[in-house]
Amino acid sequence: MDTNLIQKIDYYVTEALKKGYVPDEYSEWTLRAFEFASLGEEGRDPFHRISSTSSKYDFNTCNNKFSECLKNHNGQRNEVSFYRHCTDRLQIVPFSKVHRTESTFKAANTSSTQEGTVMKWRDFVISKEPPEEIPLNKIGEAPIATSGNHSLVIGKKKSRKSLFLVL
Repeated sequence: MDTNLIQKIDYYVTEALKKGYVPDEYSEWTLRAFEFASLGEEGRDPFHRISSTSSKYDFNTCNNKFSECLKNHNGQRNEVSFYRHCTDRLQIVPFSKVHRTESTFKAANTSSTQEGTVMKWRDFVISKEPPEEIPLNKIGEAPIATSGNHSLVIGKKKSRKSLFLVL
């Protein structure tokens, strides 16, 4: 199974548990079973982790339910349904906003052109502060722009963006 998918599942399960999520209702528990069953046997452990928070948890019952859902899974529910449940109902920050590895950042935010690589900033998320100010541009020894204190100005043609930048 894809390493990124395993990281995503682990992230959402861990965050759901931190928020105190307990699938106590049988219908909700069954939905979670079908969602994790879409992952095959890899979904058994996360399903047990989520189910174990309930006071009704029984290892054998949980195992049997997962096996039943694995056998009868029709593709209507999958791990994406679980992600949506976590982000919409439990208010968990989406995985893509929190965890962005360098390789996925490059793949998602760059495109090759004849001139070189063009960054697409709409998905760029900074997850932590830079350790120290790094000068991006200097005049003599005085830094003009440092990492973290610059902005991107977007506007229509001839809308006086350069005047704004000069002020």
